[in-house]
Amino acid sequence: MQRLVILAVFLLSFAPRVSEASSLSSRCAKLAAYLGNPRDTAWHAGMNFDEVEELLALTPVKSMQPIQEALGIEAEKGNDGENVQLVTLRGGLKGALRFAEAAEQELFGYRFSRKVQSRIVPPTVKRDFKFAHGLSTTLQLFIPPKEYFHLSSVKRRELFEKMSEQDRFSISALAFVLGHWDLHPGNMVIDEALAPALFDFGDLARVMKVRYGEMAFIPIGETDRVFPENEEFPFDQFEEFETPEDQLDLVMKKVAARFPELSANMLFKIKNRIYSSTRSIKLIHWNSTIWMQRVSGKIVPFSKKYFKKEFKPYQALTRDDVKALAPSFWSERLIDQVIERRDLMSEYYKVP
Repeated sequence: MQRLVILAVFLLSFAPRVSEASSLSSRCAKLAAYLGNPRDTAWHAGMNFDEVEELLALTPVKSMQPIQEALGIEAEKGNDGENVQLVTLRGGLKGALRFAEAAEQELFGYRFSRKVQSRIVPPTVKRDFKFAHGLSTTLQLFIPPKEYFHLSSVKRRELFEKMSEQDRFSISALAFVLGHWDLHPGNMVIDEALAPALFDFGDLARVMKVRYGEMAFIPIGETDRVFPENEEFPFDQFEEFETPEDQLDLVMKKVAARFPELSANMLFKIKNRIYSSTRSIKLIHWNSTIWMQRVSGKIVPFSKKYFKKEFKPYQALTRDDVKALAPSFWSERLIDQVIERRDLMSEYYKVP
């Protein structure tokens, strides 16, 4: 009799957890059906981001596999997609799982987007996985359609051009202010309603020199060095080199001839940052460092049209706001740069 009582108590305590898991799975199935079926409304239309965060954080995992394998695509040189897992939760909802610093910066990108009242970054949560052995891990809502990833870069660019001016401004503002310099059609999804979902913020932690409407110059081999701010960066004093993929060795010989002071290691680092989509590179030697700007199929964070309502939350941003959201490994300089880029946009649009 005593054993039966103990069993009954155990089952009663277990029942709420089973019921909760069932409820989570049911809610996941409903959201997965909405995202997976053709529709003429934006993926985030009517979506409660807080509720989605709960689903991503608590719903049991059904399966996972490398995202490129799941989507049937191959990685471009320099793409770290092989480190991302596509997780399927019970109920069918899917999420992109990232690790370490990339995970922390993805979470920063999402939290920052919510701070500025933008809805173009899919809900992202911190979620621990035992197999990660203590690494930071985040799970981000995966936005279909899967077919988007099989479109050519030309077709993806056409979809980008068809987006509303307001959505393009939203992307430009978020990408420029955060320093998302690796912006291209492969780092976003554009759904059937031409609504964008922006992701892949893993490369934010970089010192850069940039003017609004142009690609950034990134220091090669320097990730967080402090450069003198009392000296104006020579944006227009660059050397440009065309970079046909089958002639990179010849290109690097030209670079070495123009900059004989560069070490073999530095030349290797420059070459390693020339991806298959790179049409040319611009190099500037300033303050004992080589700065590189890639000219490629990437999207320049820029909008001719200004949307006052969209930009107003950016104007209210303080340095303390950014510091509270930024990953723990971010330096004071990186935090300063976010506010500086916000100010550059304000100056461009003559925002009072």
